[in-house]
Amino acid sequence: MCCGVTCCGVMCCGVTCCGVMCCGVTCLSLVQANDAGDFFPLWGTCMGFQLLTVLVAGEDLLTNTTAENIAMPLNLTAEAQSSRMFESFPPDLLRSLTQEPLTGNFHHYGVTEKVFQENARLREFFSVLSTNVAEDGSVFVSTMEGRQYPFYGVQWHPEVNRFQWNPKYHFPHSVNAVSLSALLSDFFVNEGRKSSHHFANLEDENEALIYSYNPVYIANFTGYEQAYFF
Repeated sequence: MCCGVTCCGVMCCGVTCCGVMCCGVTCLSLVQANDAGDFFPLWGTCMGFQLLTVLVAGEDLLTNTTAENIAMPLNLTAEAQSSRMFESFPPDLLRSLTQEPLTGNFHHYGVTEKVFQENARLREFFSVLSTNVAEDGSVFVSTMEGRQYPFYGVQWHPEVNRFQWNPKYHFPHSVNAVSLSALLSDFFVNEGRKSSHHFANLEDENEALIYSYNPVYIANFTGYEQAYFF
């Protein structure tokens, strides 16, 4: 039984494609579940982050905010200090997050801080925890979390710090970068532990285990090491 949902985004032809509509239905279901007292966290990375903004805003507010193959520190906002996402971070790591290039960015689109704050739906649903500056100088929202709901989004890729090694890409691999990745994954796992969902029996649980699937090596034609195909 699912205790949390992660959305890494979907490559598609527009907001009416099947992937986007499926994620939209999932997001609505999670809102309804949490409203009913069923704790159900959601995490969006990169295009998943972008998709969350489209679904909440009710329109596509994405513009060109290219930050391609670059690691950057975060410009944390005042709300980050009291956020759920960063509350367990040691002070020295939180400080390093603002000074060292710990977040890998590989995107061409995003939501500017100005547009985000001008949209009432986004502004009221999410707290902006950090911003960054794109190649063209525009300031985009890079980290957010739901005010009322356990929904989280990062425009950057925390997973690459520990698991991706292609030398063509600027994946951060410092001690602090690895700690950042580990703390965020632990955070979301702990959010999932707050869920009361469970499998009806051991047989159903075994059928859902990732160990039933074999990862495929894809580094010879992508920037990633492995992928699962279902």
